[in-house]
Amino acid sequence: MPGCHPRLHDPTKQTEAPISPMGAEGSEFVDERASADDASFDFDHAFDNVKGKPCRVDQISITGLDRTKPYIVSREFARVREAKTLDDVKDAVLDAYEDLMGLDIFEAIEIVIDGSRKGGHNCNVAARFYERSILRVHTGTYVQGTEGSVEASANLTNPLGRAEQISLSGEWGSQSTTTYSLGLTRPRPFDSRTVFEARLQQSFHDYQRWSSFSELVRGASLTLSTEDGRHSVSYDLGWRRLTDSSRMASRSVVRQLGDKLKSAVRYAFRYDAFEERLFPRRGWGVSSTSELAGVGVDPNMLRFFRQRLAAQVAVPLSATASLSPT
Repeated sequence: MPGCHPRLHDPTKQTEAPISPMGAEGSEFVDERASADDASFDFDHAFDNVKGKPCRVDQISITGLDRTKPYIVSREFARVREAKTLDDVKDAVLDAYEDLMGLDIFEAIEIVIDGSRKGGHNCNVAARFYERSILRVHTGTYVQGTEGSVEASANLTNPLGRAEQISLSGEWGSQSTTTYSLGLTRPRPFDSRTVFEARLQQSFHDYQRWSSFSELVRGASLTLSTEDGRHSVSYDLGWRRLTDSSRMASRSVVRQLGDKLKSAVRYAFRYDAFEERLFPRRGWGVSSTSELAGVGVDPNMLRFFRQRLAAQVAVPLSATASLSPT
């Protein structure tokens, strides 16, 4: 599997002497040849001596793009051409690398900063991209409470070359739940720092055992969120049908039987200060979701306002355990 190993040379010198290994996650600016020839070479000191020198990018070469449209990459490297010193070039390259890997369409990116043939205070940037496989398939089985379920999903990565993700999934429960979903995710639409998602879905829930009714929901949703997921705005349009085949539902359920339309806007805010998000041991987080249903003039629409607030705190108990109440 190719990794990301950008290398940095001093473009103000005629030789290709290495400058410094930069401590960036997943990337390092190292010249392996010099390391082998002189293991005692002080890269940090050498780079400190030249990082403030004037330096302009003369040429950016991009290879390895099979499906990806060139503008997806070139818009991220535009900041590199604005750099005025060697240190600015390094920082701009690392920022572009992190943003491009954040699209989740590349397995790895290799970037090399080298001296320009023009000499002087110029350098060249060469980037080699390794795209992810276009198709990913996942299957699994789960047990929640008394119900087991089987899940299958297929994901198309960057099929049209614009960093989009197309996903198709289905879940079949052993007792009461069946869901299907088709989604399209597009990062940075119109060069904005947002993520757009469109989704079609259908779900069926059989609550006859507990509440004497069944629910069928079909609908679509549009969501625009910030890249960090902290803010999101959604619009949901759906059709819901409640049925009572047993004719034993309560009066409150009977009043809701039949077909209803849902037209709703939703805003969500999330913030957390956990040390680790997957298994938080220390920190805290809050979330808020506001939903207003009944956007429209159809008298058959569901109308309500719903506000949800949640908070979580993680307190370490030992080196391997923590308490995390919600």
